[in-house]
Amino acid sequence: MSSVPSRSIYPRRYLAVLFFCLAVVGFLSAAPARADLKDGIDAFEREDYTTAARELRPYAERGIAMVQFLLGGLYMYGNGVPLDYDEARKWLLLAAHNNLKEAQLALGYMHFDGLGVVQDYNEAERWSRKSAEQGYALAQSLMGRIYFNAFGVPEDFEQAAYWYGLAAEQGDYEGQFFFGLSHWGGVGVRRDLITAYKWMSLAADHESEQAQEEIESYAEEMTSDEIAEADRLAEVWRVEHYNSKYVFRQALSSGFPRALRELREMNIDE
Repeated sequence: MSSVPSRSIYPRRYLAVLFFCLAVVGFLSAAPARADLKDGIDAFEREDYTTAARELRPYAERGIAMVQFLLGGLYMYGNGVPLDYDEARKWLLLAAHNNLKEAQLALGYMHFDGLGVVQDYNEAERWSRKSAEQGYALAQSLMGRIYFNAFGVPEDFEQAAYWYGLAAEQGDYEGQFFFGLSHWGGVGVRRDLITAYKWMSLAADHESEQAQEEIESYAEEMTSDEIAEADRLAEVWRVEHYNSKYVFRQALSSGFPRALRELREMNIDE
């Protein structure tokens, strides 16, 4: 039986999720059809990152946050440009100061993992909070992890459960998994077996063996009526979220549609 969320089963979240997930492809294919910007987009699509970096740089220098974010990603991974954490951080900082939540979280992860900077959990918490307060599910999950493990902050299970809960509601796997564990163990929240089973069932939708194992262990201590109610609540959540603007796994791409709308509205001169 699980009672307290284990500190050893956090799924790894590399910055690649932020930069090169499928949502980036959507951004690239729908961006404004200006000459240099279009050339950069076309280069990205054919994975000619050297050309992409060259053509997109002027737009990053003009202060377009999403382009700054993408250019920072290229430097983070050395795609089309030399791998350069300092240059990556420079562009990410510009995007973050333009209030782009994806860039703020990227900086949070850089400090959390010590990527090109001295590992600094206080800075990780500061940047992640900025992103999380804008509703970014990945940032909310990282905030949950920070407070649960006391990374640069006092241990606070209630704060951990709060942030995990916000991420869970957006369909984030880590949020659902640990929100379920928190309810099962009564860690930071009142113990509630039905709620625990509901969130763990939703985490299992992400094809998680860990979540499925937890569900099986929960079922051993619950009545059939309790399981039926948990299943009903999970299905209600699925209907409300998977078939609405909160599509399955939308947490990975929530920022890109907003950036697209902003870019479309901008008058970007040649």
